Amino acid sequence: MASEPPKEGWELTFAFPDQSPSYAHGFVCGKLWQRMKESNAPIQDTVENDIVEHVVAMAMALGWTESVERLNDDWSHVILEKRLA
Repeated sequence: MASEPPKEGWELTFAFPDQSPSYAHGFVCGKLWQRMKESNAPIQDTVENDIVEHVVAMAMALGWTESVERLNDDWSHVILEKRLA
């Protein structure tokens, strides 16, 4: 079977079986948690407004400070920095 050339724009490598927002939010939070646990480098990311409260709670639990800029009704830009000891 011949493969088709990729279409312009973004494509998923594979689709998750669970397409619910809570699954996607958990996936994003898990990735941020891992980054905060494995590195002390500042993190900048754009996240859905629905999970900002969770990102702030994770940052506090792991000793990070957070700065949140609401971009629009759906998205916020977060900057996470490790607190100095």
